[in-house]
Amino acid sequence: VGADGLSYSLTPGLQIYAINQASLYDDYEVCAHITMKYSDEKSNVVGNAAVSLIFWADDPTSRYNFSFSSKDGTYAVYRLQKNKLLTQIPWGEPTPAINKGSGVVNELSVAVRGNHAVFSINNQKVDEFDGQAPDGGSKIGFGMQVPMGEGPVVFGVKDLEVRALQ
Repeated sequence: VGADGLSYSLTPGLQIYAINQASLYDDYEVCAHITMKYSDEKSNVVGNAAVSLIFWADDPTSRYNFSFSSKDGTYAVYRLQKNKLLTQIPWGEPTPAINKGSGVVNELSVAVRGNHAVFSINNQKVDEFDGQAPDGGSKIGFGMQVPMGEGPVVFGVKDLEVRALQ
């Protein structure tokens, strides 16, 4: 923890997910500035290191993840339900909304109103869909993962905010 926010160094095969237990949220936007510093930008591993904003979380086994990779400029949305991973929006073609490269900053945002979520990267809407918010409000958080075969990655999370939607 420092002036640049939280910093995590993960080796291949590791993943972490942090869910905030401070409050439950309805109709909100969660956003953060994210960096990913790659030790090997040219690796050809299937699957990239990724960072996620967690939203509509009930507990660690039931949550949604808005994930992206600055390595190839792609994103996806997953739902973990009863500890089973369900693809909501699959990894697709690179989007120009993502700043690609090692150490570059990207701002991720998820705005949720009821059961509708809008996903933005660097203030550009990239997708939206209808899901299932937990009854009584949801928790938020973030996650990061490095696939096997990828070199270590240093992740930075700064300015993590939750804003009420009017």
